[in-house]
Order: sequence, then C-alpha cells, then structure tokens
Amino acid sequence: MAKKIINLDALIPDDTTIIIYQGQEHVIAAATTETYLKVIEQRGKLSSVAPNDEAAMTKQAIDLLCLVIPTLKRDDVLKMPIDVLMKLVDLVMERINQQTTGDAAPLTASDEEVIEGESTLPLFSPG
Repeated sequence: MAKKIINLDALIPDDTTIIIYQGQEHVIAAATTETYLKVIEQRGKLSSVAPNDEAAMTKQAIDLLCLVIPTLKRDDVLKMPIDVLMKLVDLVMERINQQTTGDAAPLTASDEEVIEGESTLPLFSPG
C-alpha cells in the first residue's frame, strides 16, 4: 500500500497584505475557518438589511474590517473618509475572495504521492 501525503501547508498562501493607515501598518488577517464563518454570518445579516439602509450596511462593513484587520481600531475606522472606507472594504473582500477560492500556492510533487484538491467554497461578493 502506497503512502499518501497531503501537504496542507502548501495550501496556505505565504503572501501578506498590509495596509498603512495614519502611519501604522495593519495586516489583513488570513481567512481562517473561524473568520470565514464570521464573514458568512455578517453577509447573511447584511442581506437581511433593506437595500436603502445605508447606515446598517456601513456598520456591517465596519464590523467586517474590524474582524479581518484586528489591529485597526474601530474608532479609527469611524474617522476614515467614506471613500477610503469603501476602497478598504473592496480590498478586503477581494482578499477574502482570493483566499477562499483555492488560489493558494499549488501543491508540489515529491517522491511520494501527493493528493491535490480544489476549494469548493463560494465566492464572496459585497452586498
């Protein structure tokens, strides 16, 4: 019976996205399973908000940012110009999409069989 090795470490992207706000660096956290579940929950809450309830939608966006950029203080987010906030939300959503659609580094073959797989996670979309 052949030994099979599944290298999960090869699936973890080694790229890091850092934002700089008010002179401080903030790392956008990797999409862990826990983060993914929280994002899905927030997305569900957002979908239940009336489309014209911009206040609720903005609060959900702020919650998302604070979740995936834990070093970014909520008070600082609340003081951001709205265009900066929206661009940051777009960046974060794009990053989450990249991390949850299987765009991680490919598995590499070794002397032993390596089993490859694809993510079947759904795409995120703001709103």
